[in-house]
Amino acid sequence: MAELASIARPYAQAVFELAKDSGHYGPWSEALEFLATVAADKDMAALFSNPRVSRQQAADIVIELLGGAVGDEPKNLVRLLAQNRRLQALSAILKQYELLRAEAERTIRAE
Repeated sequence: MAELASIARPYAQAVFELAKDSGHYGPWSEALEFLATVAADKDMAALFSNPRVSRQQAADIVIELLGGAVGDEPKNLVRLLAQNRRLQALSAILKQYELLRAEAERTIRAE
């Protein structure tokens, strides 16, 4: 698990910087949450680890599932993650992004 956190950190930081620059933390949270849900599906996880599925095919499948639910930047993130075989890190990216967002907005999450 620590390995996924290490993999996710630079991606989460980059997404956070994009969101900070645009002032749109919420849409990125929603997009990452949707992407993490897709990536957490057991069939999708099997697809990501299948050596017969090219990186481009994996990205295309995820992007097709997204449809119009997200904009171009999250789709570009999917392409980048697929190219680097990092789609399985989406849940960790979401968690780290939300921590960065909470710190920036000075909010805490109560359970």
